Amino acid sequence: MGYLLNWNTKAIAPFLIALYIYEKKYVKVAILLSIQIFYYLSFGNKAYLFSIFALLSIAFLMNFKNFIIKFTFLFSLTNLLSMFLNMYFSVDFLQRAIPYRMLYIPSQIQYQYFDFFYIHPKLHFSENFIGSIFGISNKYGIEIPILISRIFSGRIDNMAYSNTGIFSDAYSNGGFLAMIVISAIFGFLLVIVDSCSKAVPLKITIPAYSYIMFVMNDTSLFTTFLTGGFGLMIFLIYILNSYYQEDKANLQEVTV
Repeated sequence: MGYLLNWNTKAIAPFLIALYIYEKKYVKVAILLSIQIFYYLSFGNKAYLFSIFALLSIAFLMNFKNFIIKFTFLFSLTNLLSMFLNMYFSVDFLQRAIPYRMLYIPSQIQYQYFDFFYIHPKLHFSENFIGSIFGISNKYGIEIPILISRIFSGRIDNMAYSNTGIFSDAYSNGGFLAMIVISAIFGFLLVIVDSCSKAVPLKITIPAYSYIMFVMNDTSLFTTFLTGGFGLMIFLIYILNSYYQEDKANLQEVTV
């Protein structure tokens, strides 16, 4: 059930919303957004709401030139607005949701991983499927996200999960060499995405992947690919790409 919710929030719903926005089927968009809001009200996970915000913002900005510049400007403006609301009106929901949750906390945890594994033995991928295949066990006897939380909070009873992003996770598993390997794998996945979406408009592909890219700030690459929707999104984009290519071929036959 947990995997289905993850795939729906991070892959299926963003893919369909991006597609229907492009096709201007706004009733279907409204239905999907309502489902995401229902998930938030049912489970209380803010990711369901943020996925909506990320997707709609990027889908809107894709209508203008210089997308990267405008995205950077909007993101910076949102951070400044959150500071203004907190300083002058004591309204901190936006500051907690954007700069604090998306920038400060992930960066802090990433540095904690670098700090800890700079002087302690690496995990050698013992906490993912590679460790299961090769029989590599965790030397610490406790899940690393919990261990990091306990060490840097100073509380032995802390059960919070300090999940981290793809590069600090790679460093914890194999140092700088693992970071290079994971970077190469990530680049290869992006090449696959590009090759599988030749016929798909960027106004669909980029918004569809928007939330997954944010997720990778505090999730490992393998987790994002297997359970975080990255792999499923490639499959969905591939199917849509095949449909567009076939539709284009049929149109050319008719015109000939």
